[in-house]
Amino acid sequence: MNSLIVLLLDDSSSMRQMRSGGSSYQGPTIAGFNEFLSMMQLRRDDCELYFAMFSGRHNFRPYAYPNFISVYEMPKLDTNTYRCQGTYTAIYDAICQAIDDVDEHIKGLPLEERPINVTFVAQTDGDDNDSRRTAEAARNRIARHPNWQFIFLGIGGDAQATAKSLGFKPQATIMYDDATAEQAFSQTADAILEALMQGE
Repeated sequence: MNSLIVLLLDDSSSMRQMRSGGSSYQGPTIAGFNEFLSMMQLRRDDCELYFAMFSGRHNFRPYAYPNFISVYEMPKLDTNTYRCQGTYTAIYDAICQAIDDVDEHIKGLPLEERPINVTFVAQTDGDDNDSRRTAEAARNRIARHPNWQFIFLGIGGDAQATAKSLGFKPQATIMYDDATAEQAFSQTADAILEALMQGE
């Protein structure tokens, strides 16, 4: 595979809490992710995917790991697979674990099979409140990969502060709400596709 996409999705219970407008972020995030997946499946046949959902420190769930899969093998999400039941948010742990997993995976590949492009997408609706690792540990892991593309998908002011504390660039931080989720995920897909075309 020429490229690798890492996508972390927050499935803590706050993602399905009802907002003042009578809606939650669960449904829009499902729709946004599925739109993202459709765009990648339609336009790329050379993308490998590492996908994981996370909430608290004991709830980090990579899909199919240790096997990395093609984007075509990733099923769309629904309310049975994206349930948003976790009590806490451990995004520092999730970022550290995902980067460690990807580093180990790439290290085990022959040089000619290593991905040319790596994009790392983290999504959350709040601040970390349960990680064993620190923001600095996550920030250091991000910093050691200057050639990766890092994108932060956030909901609300706490998430925006989290992105800043982790070193995500402002231009790579995309904020959304229940009305703009599909647009945000589409924007993310467009950014990835543009980077991939520039790298060809």
